[in-house]
Amino acid sequence: MEHTDAAQVAALLGAVGAVLVLVPRNRFLALAGFALLGLGTLGLGRSLVGDDDIETLVTAPAGVALIGVGVLAAALGAILLARYPAVIPVALLAAAPFRIPVQVGEEDAFLLLPLYFVLSAAVLALAYRTLRSEHAPAPPLLLGLPIAAFAAFAAVSFLWSWDEREGGIALAFFVFPFVAGLGVVARAPLAPWLPRALVVTLVALGSVFAVIGLWQAQTRTLFFSPTLEVANAYTSFFRVTSLFKDPSLYGRYLVVPIAVLLVAVLLRRGRTVEWVAAAAACAFLFWGLFYSYSQSSF
Repeated sequence: MEHTDAAQVAALLGAVGAVLVLVPRNRFLALAGFALLGLGTLGLGRSLVGDDDIETLVTAPAGVALIGVGVLAAALGAILLARYPAVIPVALLAAAPFRIPVQVGEEDAFLLLPLYFVLSAAVLALAYRTLRSEHAPAPPLLLGLPIAAFAAFAAVSFLWSWDEREGGIALAFFVFPFVAGLGVVARAPLAPWLPRALVVTLVALGSVFAVIGLWQAQTRTLFFSPTLEVANAYTSFFRVTSLFKDPSLYGRYLVVPIAVLLVAVLLRRGRTVEWVAAAAACAFLFWGLFYSYSQSSF
């Protein structure tokens, strides 16, 4: 990991940013917090990737084109989310499961690039709404205070981490983006249709993953999992991963919609057809879950 001192400064910036995003009621302090989270993430990313790869990215024509397309797409996404801010939670939920294989420095990694893209657009949209003096309430203190404390402690603990690379990865790719995501979602308008839209999105994603998992079980085909292919060759059963690299990751994205549907079936007073549809969706998702053979998911 390069530029360790700079990475430690970036971690401290992110710690302050997490507190400003989640705790103060002042909207401009929140914007400053988002900016510090961004600077902290970029600083840690620079140390993780290395100067040579960054120089290649910003000087090679393909890299410059990729950066330009990404900035333009984020700006267009921000325009849409600023106009329709109530869809931000749904957009983040829809993008959250997808990991894209990329090379970070000298290592191959599966990054949540779609989520990072939607999150960047959502933060830009929130900044625009804030500067226009739109009311965007901060997260409740009962939720914001403990999460801010955890994120700040996690960031500060980077100063004495024995494994600086893993600590930087945890902060730059998970802690800081998720804090920003919570800050954005908490400040999005709560539309009456939002709960139903979130459930539909969650079940739809799980159904897509289950379809792919069932297809893999029938065709004995895997994606992104060369290690599991070897393991499957020595077992009497065939574990599937759908669009993920690990069966347990796949299983978690089926367990969550199953749990939500079970709550809906047990507690919601709806029509019989809705109850039957929810029960059928649960059964289908569990069918897809079965072939993961994931002990944690079961």
